[in-house]
Amino acid sequence: MKPPIQDRIHTLIVPLVNSSLLVPSALIAEVINIAKLIRVPRSEKWMLGLLNWRARPVPVVSFDFLLTSDLHPAGPKSKIVIFYPLPGRKPWDFFGVLTSAEPQPRTFSDAQALSNTVENDNPYAAVTIKLETFVACIPDLDALKAVFYPDNI
Repeated sequence: MKPPIQDRIHTLIVPLVNSSLLVPSALIAEVINIAKLIRVPRSEKWMLGLLNWRARPVPVVSFDFLLTSDLHPAGPKSKIVIFYPLPGRKPWDFFGVLTSAEPQPRTFSDAQALSNTVENDNPYAAVTIKLETFVACIPDLDALKAVFYPDNI
């Protein structure tokens, strides 16, 4: 008899300055090198600017700021992770997140590996998980949608 096939969860660990994000790989359109951002006047502090990506204006945000209220400049290893649009948004509503380093792929063999949660009081983190030697948060997509598009809720 064959052993049961385990579900595998493909994720990316997105390093930030003070934390990491853990996101399903299916949410990520592309990881790119830092590019010139066009500042948006009177924008929120977490909004770093607009990126011209594939002939589209893509807002780039600081998830570090959403988690800790600390704004960090891009470092020499920083990247921008381009996310597919949030649920309910138009197909072209991509957004980017500034990272502190190259995201790392990670496969979990089952949900049990993701069950080691730790206390979390940040509204933008749905869950915070302890993984081996570090803690990562899974973003709350509904909370992000509410903060990114406050007039469209």
